[in-house]
Amino acid sequence: MPSTPPHYSDAGWLQWPDNEAYSFQFMRMLGAAQEGASTVSECFFAARRITPGDDESWYEAWKSVADINNARGVEALARGGLNAATGNWLRASNYYRCAELFMDAQDPRREFLFRSMRQCSAFYLEHSQPSGEIVRIPYQGGSFLEGYFIGSPCDRPLRPVVVCIGGADLCKDELLYTMRRSAAGNCLSLLLVDLPGFEAATDENRLSPRIDVEVPVGRWVDYLLARGDIDPSRIALYGDGLGRLSRDEDRKSRSTIRRRGLRRGTLGPPRTPVRDASDRSR
Repeated sequence: MPSTPPHYSDAGWLQWPDNEAYSFQFMRMLGAAQEGASTVSECFFAARRITPGDDESWYEAWKSVADINNARGVEALARGGLNAATGNWLRASNYYRCAELFMDAQDPRREFLFRSMRQCSAFYLEHSQPSGEIVRIPYQGGSFLEGYFIGSPCDRPLRPVVVCIGGADLCKDELLYTMRRSAAGNCLSLLLVDLPGFEAATDENRLSPRIDVEVPVGRWVDYLLARGDIDPSRIALYGDGLGRLSRDEDRKSRSTIRRRGLRRGTLGPPRTPVRDASDRSR
């Protein structure tokens, strides 16, 4: 039986109408182009190499495009082209993430993809203007929590910040391109983090999931309070599936941003900041 040809639907462009999962992820990659995390031409270049339902072809197609962008970023930096370099690394990070989507959880190649994605994100943060920071704070049992901090471009002594929290299907590296432009346009700092157990983790720091998510989120709020450049009355949380954080369980933020709007919360007195949480790599 012949396959249904690609076409537009009410939901958007269906590259492989007979394969919903592949089409949805391809549509998501096309949408990333408006934030600079893909290009339409590269998406269709990858699509030509993909056989619907063949997860190996999906991996090879997106990894190839990621490798090309990563190499272009290095070459552009060597020529002094910062904008070209950061643009290529942002796309490469997203493409590496996409290459992993349909891999078996035990596939050893996932480790390489995660490391490559995070390396490209690190290059992007280091060479962007203003640059970002990779932050690591102590957690439990000698492990650490890792986040990306991007300061507000506005010159203020104390700045508002949005803590953007990834979930099971959205890591902080994806938040890097979905949140930065709108935050900069509104003079907001950003802290991009993953919940323990849902991060794109490598072998060096695998964490177990926990249901009391206010504990790791509280560690991040302590870190922000200890920085000295954050307005403690203007710390907001953003993320999918964070309804429980807008209840009184998290009494340290004045508001929780959710996709359907802004909900006011309550504010109790902040805890004494954890001083070792201020240790951050630049």
